[in-house]
Amino acid sequence: MKKNNPSWQKVRLGDAVVKKGSVSGPFGSNIHSRFFTSKGVPVIRGNNLSLGVPGKRYIDDDYLFLDEKKADELSNSEALPDDIVLTARGTIGQSGIIPKKSRYPRYILSANQLRFRIDRNKYDPTFVYYWLSSKPMIKMMQNISSNVGVPNMNLATARELILINPSLEIQSRIATILSAFDDKIELNNKINSTLEKMAQAIFKEWFVKLRFPGHEKVEFVDSELGKIPKGWEVSQLKDVVKLNKGLSYKSSEIKDNSMGVPMVNLKCFLRGGGFKSDGIKYYTGEYKKQHIVKPGQLIIAMTDLTPTREVVGRPALIPDIVNGDIIISLDVISVEVESIYYEYLYFLMKRPEFGELMANSASGTTVAHLQKSSIENYQFILPTGGVIRKFHELASPMFTKKNMLSRENKNLSKLRDLLLPKLMKGEVTI
Repeated sequence: MKKNNPSWQKVRLGDAVVKKGSVSGPFGSNIHSRFFTSKGVPVIRGNNLSLGVPGKRYIDDDYLFLDEKKADELSNSEALPDDIVLTARGTIGQSGIIPKKSRYPRYILSANQLRFRIDRNKYDPTFVYYWLSSKPMIKMMQNISSNVGVPNMNLATARELILINPSLEIQSRIATILSAFDDKIELNNKINSTLEKMAQAIFKEWFVKLRFPGHEKVEFVDSELGKIPKGWEVSQLKDVVKLNKGLSYKSSEIKDNSMGVPMVNLKCFLRGGGFKSDGIKYYTGEYKKQHIVKPGQLIIAMTDLTPTREVVGRPALIPDIVNGDIIISLDVISVEVESIYYEYLYFLMKRPEFGELMANSASGTTVAHLQKSSIENYQFILPTGGVIRKFHELASPMFTKKNMLSRENKNLSKLRDLLLPKLMKGEVTI
């Protein structure tokens, strides 16, 4: 296949959809928070989309819901499997494609999204998604959007986005190749999620329900936190950990590419705790030993921009996916330990009770800030070393497996990102 194949003409995105196939989300007052319910028809928001992140073609989780009646009223803003969704207001360049085997039969756009229903007789929806989620197209969307106040890209502007138009057969081949990478990455992510849930279930059984191995033969005694096994004690985190502040930096010292030292920051935290590698930034300035973190080390978010404070005070474990130093930014602290294992502390801090207490302890309205003392003064039940060691022996191999799959995902992502533009330019024979 030659680069300048004459069949690879260009068309407008608006010409690639079925009749009435491109729509905006409902007007804000029609999808106000007062309409949200605990179940029903999910509402697609920016957190369900990504900036072309491998393995995140669509994040089919973490929804607000509308009841069926309200969803019917907003059916013009409905999204179905194979529909493509773009962000119209906020993080311009975000995109997603509703999976064929989606969790829900239908979805409703938020006020900040656009939907495109591709004409499958002429175009492969997955191919169109990969084109729109490529780095040049993300940059183009960001360049053509209005940046007065909150960045926005209206429907008319989005319909003018240019697509390449190889034959439907070639589109499908390209989509199949790229999908194979994303399918494997998504599978690895699911396995990692299952491994963590298994370790968390053991933690809850042993250290919350207190049904650890041999508990039947252990005497329970009174404590400040209720009945605890004899030999265990009530402690404060400052008695078992040392907290180190992260690095203050200038924006000029941060790069978008991998030219620099990987810097863990707030964007590396999942809501509720956990690590998100696509949030890593790269730092080119100077730093000290105290700013360095090692694979497997525990870190905690000290700042939060989310209105519900689902990040501040939440923990994450540094994955083993980077060769060389990794550093932390000022809005993150690292945890040093001597006589206790990181896995135990990680699941202790992932408990809802800990997260709620830290969120309530944080000060600030728009931006929440947490003091080190709030973490250091936290009281918890410190088990005997033998029980914690047994938990470590079970949990550690699970996190080792997670690291292996995360490294594999990193390599797959690099290959996918290398291959995508070459396929789109016709530089690779398929």
